[in-house]
Amino acid sequence: ETFIWLALDDLCINTKFTLPQEVSCLMPSHVVSYLNMEKPTHFVSSSSSSTSSSSLYPSVRRQLRLSYLVPALLEKLERFGSGGIRRRRNRDDDDEGMVHRQRQMWLEVPSVQLRLKAVLERLEALNDEMMGEFQ
Repeated sequence: ETFIWLALDDLCINTKFTLPQEVSCLMPSHVVSYLNMEKPTHFVSSSSSSTSSSSLYPSVRRQLRLSYLVPALLEKLERFGSGGIRRRRNRDDDDEGMVHRQRQMWLEVPSVQLRLKAVLERLEALNDEMMGEFQ
């Protein structure tokens, strides 16, 4: 999960994109010190004992939400060319079909851990692609 947040941080730096609060609030508080992105104003769970709400919002549930929110966020960024991510140049029908197939693929991944791994691979591929454009 930490690697996903680091990859999201790289994506935000490369694209000058700010994560929506709905995503950034899922950030575990122990990861904040590693990142350059804007810090969330609140967390859904915390590792510090004084503000711990992890019993109210366990890490498994936070990871489940993250595993669905990041692909949805990437879909929007890729689809509309936001934040420096190159928009697909297919015909609209082909584009809609690809979006549907990708969305279905994310939904069919059998576990949260596998979905998070696939999310990390996608983030790393996007970051590598953008870094290649800058070189």
